[in-house]
Amino acid sequence: FINKGPNRPAFKSNVRMKFLESIESIDYVTLSKSSSAIEIIKKIKPDIYCKGKDYKKNTEDITGKIYLEKKAIDSVKGKIVYTSTQKFSSTYYINKYLNFISKDQEFFINKIKSKNDFFEIEKKIDNFKKLKILLIGEIIIDDYVFCETVGKSGKEPFLVLKELHSNKYLGGTGAIANHLSDFCKSITIISSIGKKRESEKFIKNNISDNINLKLIPKSNSSTIIKKRYVDYISKSKTLGVYSINDNPLNENEEKTFEGYIEQECKKNDLVIISDYGHGLISKKIASKLNKLKKFKSLNTQINSFNSGYITLDKYKNLDCLIINEGELRQNFRDKDTKIEILLKKISQSHCIKNVTVTRGAQGVVMY
Repeated sequence: FINKGPNRPAFKSNVRMKFLESIESIDYVTLSKSSSAIEIIKKIKPDIYCKGKDYKKNTEDITGKIYLEKKAIDSVKGKIVYTSTQKFSSTYYINKYLNFISKDQEFFINKIKSKNDFFEIEKKIDNFKKLKILLIGEIIIDDYVFCETVGKSGKEPFLVLKELHSNKYLGGTGAIANHLSDFCKSITIISSIGKKRESEKFIKNNISDNINLKLIPKSNSSTIIKKRYVDYISKSKTLGVYSINDNPLNENEEKTFEGYIEQECKKNDLVIISDYGHGLISKKIASKLNKLKKFKSLNTQINSFNSGYITLDKYKNLDCLIINEGELRQNFRDKDTKIEILLKKISQSHCIKNVTVTRGAQGVVMY
């Protein structure tokens, strides 16, 4: 079982199995789909469980699973044996000869390694499990239609696509919540949904079990669906067709929204606001969020619907802001000033403690 990131393992499972199969002393080879050997040991009951010499010092196994595997091999009356021959590690050679990170990234990672122990970092991440998170923002359904480009229409000047297949995904705050669900104890989403609740079943079927939904049916609206037509070879998007009503909530819907915020804020440890600018979070609601005494993090995004209109002016007193460089520059109508100056400017003018600006391939700048 190998799970070490993109394009890994370098040697695929079938290649590894064939290599092992060719060794005379091995009778059978089986593939484990678990991150430890415990299940396989209990099923096969081997006489010998063999590990590389790098496992001989059990305390150096950062996963800690070697102790459980030893217990499992003892329970089937087998024994654990460590090799003493030279170790060949594909990870070592990949890291040495195929460096996928820049010099700046390498410097940054080594700086972290010099000051922090792996177990300290792991402990901090494990502490996230205790957190209860309130997530506020639009749930979006992303519908990707993969097409083959046929060519120009015979009679009129437009592109003709042949539809092949489509995939739907939970996007917006739904996607954020699903990412967080692996780290945190419980998450509550406050969002809107179409008046007829036509996508509620899809949302519930694609949301993790530890996510609680507080959905406000929005009048004269369907659930936000963003359909993109994608060239199946290049994977580039050719057209976007969005089903959306970006008008604000009406008075009754906004009262329900305020009630949910008051009720849920007491139960949760921190608040994450993701404002896509589709009419859910008004100035009045933003003002209410600004006054919350909880840790507040904001992510705000420019899209084709709000470009030229969205600003950060309705938000203040945040603990954290995450924003794209283009969005920050648009907020100030400033394309030339150094990003570090704009970071300080937004921090001071909006009373934001931590600002993170994402810059695509250039990484991020934090203040």
